[in-house]
Amino acid sequence: MSINVQDVVTRIEDWAGSYSVGQSTLEQKVRAVDFATNILFQRLGYNQGIYTFKYFQDTVFYDLPSTFKEYIALSYHDVNDNTPVNTWAYRPYQEISRITGSGFGNFAGITSANTGSKQLAMIGTNLTQGATLDSFDDTLWTASEDASAIAFDYNIKVQGSASQKFTITQSLSEAIISRIVDYDFTNLHTMGGALKIYTFLPSVDLLYIKIKYGTDSSNYYTINVTENADGSAWTVNDWNLLGFMTDDKVTIGSPDETNITFVQVIYALDAGFGTVTSFRLDWLYTSFPDELDLLHYTTIKGTDSNGDNITKVTDTTDNINLDDDFIEPLALKATLYVFPQLRGDVNFMQLYQSDYTDMLKLFGRSRPRIRNQNDYSSARLRK
Repeated sequence: MSINVQDVVTRIEDWAGSYSVGQSTLEQKVRAVDFATNILFQRLGYNQGIYTFKYFQDTVFYDLPSTFKEYIALSYHDVNDNTPVNTWAYRPYQEISRITGSGFGNFAGITSANTGSKQLAMIGTNLTQGATLDSFDDTLWTASEDASAIAFDYNIKVQGSASQKFTITQSLSEAIISRIVDYDFTNLHTMGGALKIYTFLPSVDLLYIKIKYGTDSSNYYTINVTENADGSAWTVNDWNLLGFMTDDKVTIGSPDETNITFVQVIYALDAGFGTVTSFRLDWLYTSFPDELDLLHYTTIKGTDSNGDNITKVTDTTDNINLDDDFIEPLALKATLYVFPQLRGDVNFMQLYQSDYTDMLKLFGRSRPRIRNQNDYSSARLRK
């Protein structure tokens, strides 16, 4: 069910018709309907939506859809995973920023502190844990093509005792760091996991960074990335965490995922790269995301005449996502917006205050707004 804006405009004219008021335009009445819709949704709750995304425990910030309005609840997409132990709890961002990862629980909160956009900040543990494939502490990888002079760096590292440092000199436009391995990636592919690796970038004049792995030189997989695992841009002279989602892999030939014999990290160089020293790699590991559903209020108010979602009422042909019962409170609130002089009419104001208030109380029982109280949900006891 939906309400056509023209029906509300007609009701506005009905309410104002018996009173001495000034002239108004159709555009004013449409703006009044938008204003009244805002007030009604604020009182009774906006339309709800579900945003499904993948959560990695090594990534804190997640961009929210542009239509996100307000957090309601967070749960696993697979209902079988929604157990008391796995429950996500809402906390203010100030608390999340103080959580060190020790202790019990998964926590989420809304913040705009990182990039200025609406983001969900999360601290928790993935249901399936990954594993370290290479610490870069013991076995020196091989540098080829435009990469050279690879060596252990025991001073600048992410974890363990060392990282591996190398120089890139542009000639063939690809710098390759590789190692012979013996891996079985069946579970990694089946579960939609990711390969993660840290790289220190003294320059970001790169077209992309690619991971290549497979059975032999004719049968392999490739995954390209142009940003960090959390979607942020690469940072110069700092460690950057790359996330290669295996769901995005391109298959060349017929590789055997149970028999992965080599892994390469390939830097594709932009024009004019030159020679840059002190590139580094550290800590190659697997990571398995959880698929989560974020139930939230949206900014969507309805649809236009083409059936496209709208976040603002701008035309009489727009439709508001409300039942016909809500025409009356919308019209009453909009009438005062268009004709503020009616506030001086005692009869109208008495009628407005009694009817509008009574309708909101009545509708509020059938459509109660979810408030940020007690973690948006009922109390829970844990042992």
